[in-house]
Amino acid sequence: MRGKLVTERPSNPLTHLPWIRWIDQTEIPSVAVGIIACLIFLPFYDFNAMAPRLPFQGSVFPLAFALALMFLLQLTRGASNDLRLLIQAGKIDTSYLESIGASKKMAWIELFIGCAIGLQRIRSQIKFDLNETISLSEIITPASIAMFLAILFYTIIQIHLVAFCLRQVMVFRRVAKNFQVDLMTTELNNALSNPLIRFLIVSLVATSCGMLIYQIAPFPSLQRRIFQAGTFAGLFLAAMIVVSVVPLFILRARIAVAKQIEITQIRQALQGDFSGVSQSHFGAKLKEFTPADLMYYEDRVKNIWEWPIEAHVRRLVIFGLLPPLTWVLAAAVEVVFESVLIG
Repeated sequence: MRGKLVTERPSNPLTHLPWIRWIDQTEIPSVAVGIIACLIFLPFYDFNAMAPRLPFQGSVFPLAFALALMFLLQLTRGASNDLRLLIQAGKIDTSYLESIGASKKMAWIELFIGCAIGLQRIRSQIKFDLNETISLSEIITPASIAMFLAILFYTIIQIHLVAFCLRQVMVFRRVAKNFQVDLMTTELNNALSNPLIRFLIVSLVATSCGMLIYQIAPFPSLQRRIFQAGTFAGLFLAAMIVVSVVPLFILRARIAVAKQIEITQIRQALQGDFSGVSQSHFGAKLKEFTPADLMYYEDRVKNIWEWPIEAHVRRLVIFGLLPPLTWVLAAAVEVVFESVLIG
């Protein structure tokens, strides 16, 4: 039932993923989780060479795993907070929050698919490195096992992330259609644009990390693989960004209609006609407004952004600077490497 208040904490999108849920329950910030995941694999890297390798040429997988885990926590926690805000405000019911998470059956299906693809990736990695004259004895080492686990964990997290993104798009589209537009508390309207903003931030961070890794990758073959993987990831993120705009179009149209209705009631009230005040957000209280109050209220309603992204403009400008800054950093690292090698 819409408007139903929450008496207990609803489930979150990771409730049925016990292999990840415990990480979420620690409430450690997602960035800190990503850093910790990277540090776990740090001892397996060889820093005695100019081109350090975590055995073979798969040293990028621990970082990819850390980023995927960080992004999954960031997106799921953000979506949960958005929906809980709307639930507590009485705009939607808890069914939306329950729908955004995987069911028990779907969680195991995602795990099975992730394991199957991950094992295939491990097999391909072994074949790739053996072709690069890596001996078979190097496969059974702690560093090799760490890399295999990084590939497997990364693939599982990747499948969970893709599945969650698809569910999030569908749920927020439903919310945009059924959401009770509120012209008084516009931050509730902005909550529906948060998934799009998070997708943009994730894509900018991923692009920045990809540019940096590509620039310092020691082997041309590794650069090609990074470029291919980055292309597929970029296409998926671009698709998610595009479909995340759909709820905003829906909500923009509804906000425009709500504004027009409110302005109509204000102008009728200025003329002394209060027959339709029930359609106003203030209802019968509109009769108590003075003409000056009504004119001020009309100006306020007119100034409300129909696109619910007003609260995010500054963040977009700041994160938009990441790619060029990363390019400068990558170029500086490349210059340092070349200087050391020449020297």
